[in-house]
Amino acid sequence: MKMNRILGVALMIVCGLGFAGHAQADALTFASPTYLGSITPGTPTSPTDEVNYINQLLSMALNAETTVGGNFFDRSGNACVGCASATITGGLVDLASSTSLGTGFTYLFVKYSAQEGSHVWDIRGLTGTIGPSGGATTHTFPLNAGQNQWSHFALFNPGTITVPEPTTLMLLGVGLLGFGLRYRKHVNR
Repeated sequence: MKMNRILGVALMIVCGLGFAGHAQADALTFASPTYLGSITPGTPTSPTDEVNYINQLLSMALNAETTVGGNFFDRSGNACVGCASATITGGLVDLASSTSLGTGFTYLFVKYSAQEGSHVWDIRGLTGTIGPSGGATTHTFPLNAGQNQWSHFALFNPGTITVPEPTTLMLLGVGLLGFGLRYRKHVNR
């Protein structure tokens, strides 16, 4: 009986730790330290254009502004240390709802309607899901820029990450539960 209590308490602690790390959503904003800048109007918006816009921002000095091909680029003051050039290969483009970050990505590109343009964030290291604010996702971006709602978003430069800590703890908790049930079945014979 004492072993069952110890096992039960251990299981609750492990599962509680696993879910506690996953409960809070992170909101990406235009003031986030990972915000890289904007492109106005940000047209055209093919995946190739979007990658070129990201690379243009990356090539600019911090807090710089320039116009290229009829688009106004406004680079934030946030450094992107170690950021590689954006590529289309493996990217997820023209997304219209929340999506899994899977093995991780480097850049989030969000296109807003009308003259609000597009915005870019460095999302290296993020895991879970991403989508517009107000949704049930791990990481969110603003629904609106000015008076204009987002149109679509894209994720570029897939990477690799290890299994997220909350998932590891949850798996450990399920394993302990299995051992406990097996032990209980053995004792009751």
